[in-house]
Amino acid sequence: MGDRAVSDADSLALATAPEDVRDRLDDLPLSCRLVYLTLMTAEAPLSAPELSEATVSASSTVRHALQDLADADLVERRPGFGSGSPNVWTIARDERQNGPKNADL
Repeated sequence: MGDRAVSDADSLALATAPEDVRDRLDDLPLSCRLVYLTLMTAEAPLSAPELSEATVSASSTVRHALQDLADADLVERRPGFGSGSPNVWTIARDERQNGPKNADL
């Protein structure tokens, strides 16, 4: 993983997530928690390259984290904005309704 680790402030932000989300995140690698937190605090959905840059993580690490988060129903992939744009990722709809919102979609 990159230089950005989950800080005390990040842990506090994750503490605002619903308990079932925190339980599912606890079962996943730290890279998943970092990607989830980044999406949770983002003002808009982010592409995998944007997440890689924001988390200072390798693109393969972000791809694996996104797949693990999607498998846990914590994130959703959506088509990008415009033709040829990469897909973007956001917190799953159910989690946005139960927890902090990251964007009005």
